[in-house]
Amino acid sequence: MIDAAEKVPRRVKLPFSEAELLNGLDAYGVHADELALPSPGEIGADIVIKKFID
Repeated sequence: MIDAAEKVPRRVKLPFSEAELLNGLDAYGVHADELALPSPGEIGADIVIKKFID
């Protein structure tokens, strides 16, 4: 018979707190990731360009 594994606590002590991560963020900075444009490679443009070159 196979015994169940012991449950190991998954809590990790990080060197920063949630409050420290949020310090200094405003409504604009929180959504800064939404402002990035995809690179040509991310949208497949490099593949299309290569087909025209070959």
